[in-house]
Amino acid sequence: MVWLFALAPVAAGRRGILAALLALAAFALTHAWFPGRYWDVVDLQTGPAWLVVARDLALVALVVVLLTAIRPAREGPRTR
Repeated sequence: MVWLFALAPVAAGRRGILAALLALAAFALTHAWFPGRYWDVVDLQTGPAWLVVARDLALVALVVVLLTAIRPAREGPRTR
């Protein structure tokens, strides 16, 4: 999870703030179950498993935000 800390600044402006918030959410959700509840997750107990699912969704959203931030801008209509 630590490597994500360096990726959040890739995006600027509103996307950067959103990326930082998503990274922070992923960190907090990971901290909620690891390492203290790790074996509960391994045993597939419902409560901690939802924390992992929520963390994974935050990570997917972070990837989407970062990919949209680094994609090249679309060219407008060409004029001659």
